[in-house]
Amino acid sequence: MKFVTQNAPSKRSSNSTHKIMLYLLIGLLGVWIAAIVYHFVQISPSYGVRAILIPLVSLLATLLADIAVLSIRYKKKAGNYGEYLLRGLINEFSYVTALIFALTLPAWTPYYVVILGAIFSTVVVKHMFGGFGNNVLNPAAFGRIFVTLAFGASLAAPADLSSGLATTGATVTTAFNSSGGWFTGAYTNLNASLGDLFLGNHIGALGETFTLLILVIGIVFIALRVINWRTPVFYLGTVVLTSILIALINGLHVGQYVLLQLSLGGLVFGAVFMLTDPVTSPTSPFGKALIGVIAGLVNMLIRVQGGFPEGTVFAIAIANILTPLIDGLTKGKTSEKLGLKWGLIGGLLVVSLGLNGGLSAVHARDYEGEEVKPWPDEYPQRAYALAVDIAEEEFENYTFEYPFVANTLSKFGVQEIVEFYQDGQLSAIGYHALVGGYSTNPDSEYSTPSGENDLNFYVGFKDGNYAGFVAGEHKETEGFGGEWLTAASEYLPGKASTTDIAEINADITALKGGSTIIGDAVLAALEVIAAQYSEYENKDILAAFGILSLGEYTLTDLVVEEQLSNAGVHKVSELKLGEERIGLAYYATVGGYSTNPDYGTPSGQDDLNFVVGFNGANYGGFVALENDETPSFGGEWLTAAAGYLPGKPADSDITTINTDITALKAGATITGDAVINALDIIAAHYVASLV
Repeated sequence: MKFVTQNAPSKRSSNSTHKIMLYLLIGLLGVWIAAIVYHFVQISPSYGVRAILIPLVSLLATLLADIAVLSIRYKKKAGNYGEYLLRGLINEFSYVTALIFALTLPAWTPYYVVILGAIFSTVVVKHMFGGFGNNVLNPAAFGRIFVTLAFGASLAAPADLSSGLATTGATVTTAFNSSGGWFTGAYTNLNASLGDLFLGNHIGALGETFTLLILVIGIVFIALRVINWRTPVFYLGTVVLTSILIALINGLHVGQYVLLQLSLGGLVFGAVFMLTDPVTSPTSPFGKALIGVIAGLVNMLIRVQGGFPEGTVFAIAIANILTPLIDGLTKGKTSEKLGLKWGLIGGLLVVSLGLNGGLSAVHARDYEGEEVKPWPDEYPQRAYALAVDIAEEEFENYTFEYPFVANTLSKFGVQEIVEFYQDGQLSAIGYHALVGGYSTNPDSEYSTPSGENDLNFYVGFKDGNYAGFVAGEHKETEGFGGEWLTAASEYLPGKASTTDIAEINADITALKGGSTIIGDAVLAALEVIAAQYSEYENKDILAAFGILSLGEYTLTDLVVEEQLSNAGVHKVSELKLGEERIGLAYYATVGGYSTNPDYGTPSGQDDLNFVVGFNGANYGGFVALENDETPSFGGEWLTAAAGYLPGKPADSDITTINTDITALKAGATITGDAVINALDIIAAHYVASLV
């Protein structure tokens, strides 16, 4: 009989290794499915396919590497080769390593990089130490470090996915790092909201972006005792406490900054799936807690001081290296020297707070006094100012939003969309595009060696028209392509956004005195840009009908009857699906608060604009357009109306409507009287049209 002896702790989880690995596999599959769905739905089918294939390639490469190593080690005394091989493959659990490694890679990773990284993880990091259970380093973490150091350029995001970010090839995390985000907490240039970052609605590694999902999986793992709670809790706890101190030192929003730290990079993924690896982490409860604090300290140190945008895999690597030392120092009963042990953890936490907090304060000085611009330096304000016809000195009067650039636009070269808002109202839309010019044309003797697109332009829209066209950096010949760009900048401003692209092409070609290769690329982009801008033009009427998109619907303007015109209605639009009428929308202008005789404007003209729509037998929506109402009085009444009317029957008593909206607003207004009087006539007209 053989007795197995070892130092304390001797208590083990009731879960077998096979059961633990099964749970881990299920959790990883959940993250993988989320990645597939995101890439198919939010990016493009091609990237969705890559989200499927990259883990499959990793699994195949790992399987073949296992077979090769096990075959080399095979000896006849091990029994039947087939049984030996099957037993070895099952007990190596390489499918878990392969999936973890693959999910730390972005969808655009070249397949050869995936293969080499998977082989390195399996052969060098695991089998060279004797296989599963003998390796002292986490194979997936060191595999990711290997491909980062060896093939870093191959992991940069393609230009069509890094739109709106500070650097071509950047992901959200690298853009945040390069703009000093770890010190300033500024994330407005990331083209993603805090909610998007936390839920994983942004580009990055396949599995690392889904922070909320991974946290839920981690909680389930802890409840099922798949992983020990101490490691992720002390790891993330160290990061959170250090982040709170950094935020306080630098005057940042604490909750927002902590959320950014948790959401960016592979921090949470590493905490749940990598640092908790039972083979490469300490065996004692104290050791598991200590390694979490050490990894958290190192991770934060790399983020605020290191040369890499984020440090999860490096922190895990250092933790793995220290594990044998920690195990050696914590032999014996786990209840011994508790004061000293907790003092060590507390001391390391203080070191993390002091070191990382101090370094962040030093680096934050580099950003003091700098204006945090709503777009990167290489997208000059002047270009957007000219494109949307806004004076540069008036920029401070605008706020900006950056909608996601859909694949339907990015494949034509659109890099960024900027929405310009003034006083809460959308004023203009600017687009930045990068297309292939004359020098990148394959038939041109002047084509660039890289073949990369090199013609930048900016185009803006305002009030349904082109506002401007600006040629950015390009390599066009001044008397040919350059002349075409100049002609476009002179021709487009003031043209209706609905102008046929063939007409635009003909007119610009006539101005230039001939056609050019670059015209094709620019016009192809302009066509999809103008089509996308039309969605902005329609969004008020879409809201009035209570629908998200025109899709197969059609809009037709009807003749405005006299009784409607007398009520302030100046436009009626009919919404149809095929031959079936869906509803009507009424645009009206009435006298608001400022036109009241006691508060009249100098002109005395009506200035309160709105559109109200009906869908079927009900109100579809109410949208307040341009007006001079005081936000807390008439503006509040208009907001209450917009929230109250959708879904109400079109034949609702107008007095009841007025009473209910007034109650929501908590008081009557002059604004309400003018709108209600118009609504009374509009609703009656619509109800009569249903008969």
